Amino acid sequence: MGRRRQVHGPRGVPRRPPLHQVPARSLPRDVRRPPLHLRGQHGAGLHLVRTVVEVGETERAPGEGVRALRGIRGPGAPGIPVEAGCGHREIREVAGCGRDARAAATADFLLDQAEERDGDADGVRRSRAGEGPPGGGCPDRAVLRTGGLPGSAPVAGALSLDPGERRVRPARCPAGRGVESSEGGAPVAPRGPRGRWEEGVIETFPESFNLADYFLDHNLRAGRGEKVAVLYREEKWTYRQIHEGACRAAGAYRSLGVRQEDRVLIVLPDCPAFVTALMGIHKAGAVLAMVNPLLPVEDYVYYFNYTRAPIGVVHASLVPGIQRIRGQFRYLKELLVVGGDPGPFLSWDKVCAEQPAQCDNAPTHRDDPAVWLFTSGSTGKPKACMHLQHDFAWNTERYAKQVLQMTENDRTLGVPKLFFGYATGTNLWFPFAVGGSTVLFEERSMPDTLFQLIRRHRPTILTNVPTTINKMLQDPGSEREDLSCLRLVLSAGEALPPELYTRWVKRFKVDILDGIGSAEMFHIYISNRIGAVKPGSLGRLVPGYEAKICGPSEEVLPDGEVGTLWISGDSAMTGFWQDDERSRKLLRGNWYCTGDQFRRDAEGNFWYEGRADDMLKVGGIWVSPLEVENALLTHPSVKEACVTGWKDPQGLIVPKAFVVPREGVFSEDSLKAELIAHVKSKLAHYKAPREVELLRSLPRNDRGKVERKKLAQG
Repeated sequence: MGRRRQVHGPRGVPRRPPLHQVPARSLPRDVRRPPLHLRGQHGAGLHLVRTVVEVGETERAPGEGVRALRGIRGPGAPGIPVEAGCGHREIREVAGCGRDARAAATADFLLDQAEERDGDADGVRRSRAGEGPPGGGCPDRAVLRTGGLPGSAPVAGALSLDPGERRVRPARCPAGRGVESSEGGAPVAPRGPRGRWEEGVIETFPESFNLADYFLDHNLRAGRGEKVAVLYREEKWTYRQIHEGACRAAGAYRSLGVRQEDRVLIVLPDCPAFVTALMGIHKAGAVLAMVNPLLPVEDYVYYFNYTRAPIGVVHASLVPGIQRIRGQFRYLKELLVVGGDPGPFLSWDKVCAEQPAQCDNAPTHRDDPAVWLFTSGSTGKPKACMHLQHDFAWNTERYAKQVLQMTENDRTLGVPKLFFGYATGTNLWFPFAVGGSTVLFEERSMPDTLFQLIRRHRPTILTNVPTTINKMLQDPGSEREDLSCLRLVLSAGEALPPELYTRWVKRFKVDILDGIGSAEMFHIYISNRIGAVKPGSLGRLVPGYEAKICGPSEEVLPDGEVGTLWISGDSAMTGFWQDDERSRKLLRGNWYCTGDQFRRDAEGNFWYEGRADDMLKVGGIWVSPLEVENALLTHPSVKEACVTGWKDPQGLIVPKAFVVPREGVFSEDSLKAELIAHVKSKLAHYKAPREVELLRSLPRNDRGKVERKKLAQG
């Protein structure tokens, strides 16, 4: 199964431990985090834990450290309003559950924590410049400090309270960077074993850990059983219905002989059966694998044989093709068919209906195999990135809850389909983790379909890709569409040109958070932030991740220089299935080599420069194809562009541009010359394409990425 990362887990804890030692899933009524836990770290500042109750006025007698606690009043906005000199702090619930039982249970835990930590539950105080604590913090910002008993020293560290914002982030002072942590501050050495808490969220998970419990079951314990979880066509599925469907699915797998750690392959369009099939795999302790349902049927022979999955859950439209080549599937024992005639195989609905609506989750370990995510296959046959149970929860705690600030009030809609790990996270796992809802549809993600779904369901988060962002802007009726329900649009999968970002925000008045992730790291690890987008950049590190940009000899490069990005975080895969050589090459201790070319600016923003094997050396100077593409996209006649290397008559590598012109633009030589001149007006002349070829469309793989090698090979 490849190499495992060493994960340092919690030791046994007493029945009533201090709250900061309680695993999130063990908190009463599924309260996910301690109300307030501040942890100082030299140069990094204090880190704020997600909060779940409001804390009332202090009623202190000398030596008394007890606070009156108010019940939760409702959703409230994330953040901590702080008043100078006040004797209280108001901490609003992020999840927005607003249940008195949860408030009371959390209040009990809060008092235990305060008493066991320092004998006091003193509040947050605001201090001005020059009063910063000894642990660091920028002198020109207001900082927050925790007080102890009267006369006690303040805790080291600082939090930045950005002017005009209602959220707190770690204070960051300008400093030279080598290896950068998302915590900011001075360069740090590669980490050894980490502590249990970081950035105020779960650092490691209890040894007994199951993804179905983390993403699904907790919603029932939190009283969300009758809350809508999935919207699909005319149907509304509640969390209780999804839970019952998942239990029946787990029973179906077990009745067919699926054992813990067996692979089960899902080949379905986006529909409720996809969700229950997936959660049932988690409950059964099997390993989830997902494949595009629109591939040629012959491709499924590779996926089933490669994964050795004994069971598959497939759509009825695939049955005739699979039946025709059934003998090529070496390990397949049975197919469960969704959405029509199962032919010689089993009906999903019938088999599930025979199973009980309740079941026990498999006794999985946090480091058991859980999910295989496939690479895009741009360098050959797709390979499976093997992930453990805790990998997805670790990223969810950081990206979904901290960066996206997702709550149960969010409703998601996705352009990429659920088989793609990007969408599995943002359009299924993430909303389920916070008790939100998701909109699913089987149709292709065309602009008219998307606008119709937005009008009907009013989602708050749209998961998108640059290609579809461009198509939505090109749609003739887009100017009449109301997207005010959206608070965020997410973009990943390929670079988002600044020009495209600007057009979108100008048209729809909704911000786009561009980021980068990978199957190897599960999800996004670098992202722009709400209210702090830097167009053209991919933003800053997601909390908990570390990054370094290295040269050809793996030396760490200073800010501003282009090199290969290495990333470290506990969502990393254990390795590639059946590719130990590649695993050893790209995984080095805690670090994964992305193969992406990046530079980092002085503010910690990362700028994508292309893949290592996409970079062009023209006249001995490196040229980023992405830079040339962005210049081409600023021309009013260009709809899409891709730049690759091309051998000129002398055998030298020069840039060649493949351009999809906008409608109404004719394929004339004058346009080609005009585009070359346009790039020269934007960039150094040696970066301009020597040849321009006009196309009707760019070739893309099943994940929507442009197939550069196909273009380069003609």
